[in-house]
Amino acid sequence: SRVLLRALTALGMSLACDAEEGLVVQFAEPEVATCLVTLASESRGAGRTKLAEGVAAMAQAAGLQEVDFEFAGERTPSKCAVAHVLQEYTSFKARDRHVMLTELSARKLWTLNDFLSVLKVLADRRRSAAQQRVITCDAIDNGDGHMRLAQAMREVATMEEELTARRNRLERMERAYDDPDQVAHIRALMQEVGQAEEEQEQRRTWIKEQADTWKREATDFEEARQLRDQVCRQRIAALLMETKLRHLQRLAVRSEVTRIENLLLDLEESFSRSRQRLHEYDDRLTTAIQDKESLLVGLLQAMAVLKGQVRGADATTMERARELESLRRIMELQSNKAQRLDEIDALEKKVDVLKSKNMATAAAAVVSS
Repeated sequence: SRVLLRALTALGMSLACDAEEGLVVQFAEPEVATCLVTLASESRGAGRTKLAEGVAAMAQAAGLQEVDFEFAGERTPSKCAVAHVLQEYTSFKARDRHVMLTELSARKLWTLNDFLSVLKVLADRRRSAAQQRVITCDAIDNGDGHMRLAQAMREVATMEEELTARRNRLERMERAYDDPDQVAHIRALMQEVGQAEEEQEQRRTWIKEQADTWKREATDFEEARQLRDQVCRQRIAALLMETKLRHLQRLAVRSEVTRIENLLLDLEESFSRSRQRLHEYDDRLTTAIQDKESLLVGLLQAMAVLKGQVRGADATTMERARELESLRRIMELQSNKAQRLDEIDALEKKVDVLKSKNMATAAAAVVSS
């Protein structure tokens, strides 16, 4: 809820992370968490502090259900973030770490840039509060009561001066009483002096009656001015504390950016070493490939020579095969000749046997005849 986040931010929330049990919040001041946590011995919704009740009422007014506060214990925002990252990224390689750290560094730099505008707004507000204090809490300004009293006292002094001047004129005229024209003037001056004394007495009586009122107004004005001065000083002190807190948060973010940059430098150094090893391995592979190529060229040349020798051997073999075929045919002819000669010899023997039989038959016939 935006209302709940605004309330927690106003209380000094520095870090927040989602968890299975709810929202894990880390405050800049540990005492804020102590003021928010419900008493462990009480049941849920009871034993809350006034601050917790106020935040819960704001959340309920925004439409949320009952909000309960308890100590996180071992569930720190960093551990929740680690669990979320391990769940989100099952195969977390160095390249993924580099990408995530780069994105986180960009966000932190945006946060640092936002702090500049926040500090500028705080400086403008502090300057405005100082100017308002100078204008509304000027020590020279004593209020209308003092001004009225001072003005009345000045008027009384003026009346006393006029009365003294008239008395002096009256004394001079009394010393010059021999002059008959001065009688009327003396009577007129005596009347004027009497009227002036009466007016002065009335004026003093009125001043005495109004003095308490003017003093009370001056006192009220002084108290109001002191109250305004105290309010301005408290506002300036609050702005200074807020500025100090923002500076501390900015330093914390800057330290996080520095750590992220160091991690990125370590990753880039490991990448550089890996690239160097890959380059060395590539050089070795290139050298091995060149050696293999030269060996392959030699083998191809040797194969070409061997193929030539094989072709020569094949030609010689074919020639010898033809010679062997010729010899085989000659041998076959010789074997056929020998076979024919044997057959001729056998036939001759048969003929001789037949001749001998015929001769014996003829001889027997001659003998019998």
